[in-house]
Amino acid sequence: MVVQRTPLLAAPAPDIPALTPRAAEKVAELIALQGETQIYIRLCAEVRGFDDIKYFITLDDSVGDSDMKVNTQGITIYIDNASLKFLAGARIDYDERALQPCFVIDRLNEQTFCGHSSAFSTCPR
Repeated sequence: MVVQRTPLLAAPAPDIPALTPRAAEKVAELIALQGETQIYIRLCAEVRGFDDIKYFITLDDSVGDSDMKVNTQGITIYIDNASLKFLAGARIDYDERALQPCFVIDRLNEQTFCGHSSAFSTCPR
């Protein structure tokens, strides 16, 4: 599911993605359900056309050489270099009130891609 909306903050966003406390709690819960000690959260952006970017939040058991490690809200996230420019300044939240609870990625940095600011949702199931 993809949702577009205007930015929530007018101030410039930091260059690294950040989890909200609610999203960090859900991520920790998802990792705990895996029952493995070496499982990681990965953020990815896949460009499918000029104005079509798909975002993914996945569980992964490996870290690549070009992955950037980001610590936010006590959670470690890995992002590959190619995806980083599309996720710079993003805020990741978890919306439990939606018909299907899902993660929401708000790209608050309006200059990241074509001057647009967008929010994207992805269901963790």
